[in-house]
Amino acid sequence: MNTVERCPTCGSIKCPSCGAPLKEGITSCPYCGVELRISEDGTHFVKVERLVCPHCGAKVSRIDPFCPSCKRKAWQYCANLDCAEKFDLEAKMCPVCGTEVESGINKLLDSLEGLRESPSVKSEDIEAQLDSQEKVLVLLNAVEDTFIITDSRLVHRSGKHYFTYHFSEIENATLDKFGNLIVSLGGEKPQEIMIICPEKKQKQFQQAIDLLLKLSRRAKV
Repeated sequence: MNTVERCPTCGSIKCPSCGAPLKEGITSCPYCGVELRISEDGTHFVKVERLVCPHCGAKVSRIDPFCPSCKRKAWQYCANLDCAEKFDLEAKMCPVCGTEVESGINKLLDSLEGLRESPSVKSEDIEAQLDSQEKVLVLLNAVEDTFIITDSRLVHRSGKHYFTYHFSEIENATLDKFGNLIVSLGGEKPQEIMIICPEKKQKQFQQAIDLLLKLSRRAKV
């Protein structure tokens, strides 16, 4: 069992696996992916049992909702954005806050209806990139890109190429002075994604950013 070490200057916790500085309250290292729990007295790390993929039985991380073995969605977030609980795909209700999964997702989808590009959210090519159990919350067409937020991750389509990012990777998202969407990613190789946003859609993109930041904060709890 590893003893909790803190930086003497800033007080941040050191990851017991890679030594990276971590924010207070974080439950997984964004750099190496190790899952973290600290004892009630704050002196040592407690071993965390990993979740199991319901499709192939492989152990999966609590950072990435997709199984590293079969690539399918392995667990779900609570549909209540103020709750960070992660639980089994078959569960009908969040074990922490009591939100019903189906009604919670439907309520969220209804609130985001104005951000949709079309009634048929999943076109054939987009659907091929998503797991059958993913819910598309936002789909916005930019100048040369498509910006997709599902209940599990961010998907960026640039031309014929798709790039996926987990919410825990997202450090910030904003519109720059030209109105373009800038998404800053953390991790071992920090980078930025720029999506050219049509002027008439800047309000929609700002609403999408607000949702993305909320999902990012939840994923890091």
